[in-house]
Amino acid sequence: MLELLRFVERNGMSESIRAIESRRVMESLIDRITNEGLPQPNVDAFGEAFAAAFDRWLVDLVYWLRLPSRP
Repeated sequence: MLELLRFVERNGMSESIRAIESRRVMESLIDRITNEGLPQPNVDAFGEAFAAAFDRWLVDLVYWLRLPSRP
């Protein structure tokens, strides 16, 4: 989560750089995300579309973390 928060706090990136950097963050965390049973990101999105997919996943993750009991 700390790595995600650090990434989200970065400002001033173009959409293409944000897509590249968010993919890098995701790839470094995907095993932990899977092992912990967290909602899975859409890794099928490519290019600038990945930045939007990453943002949607962040919203899903926050919603999931706020649930009273997790599956």
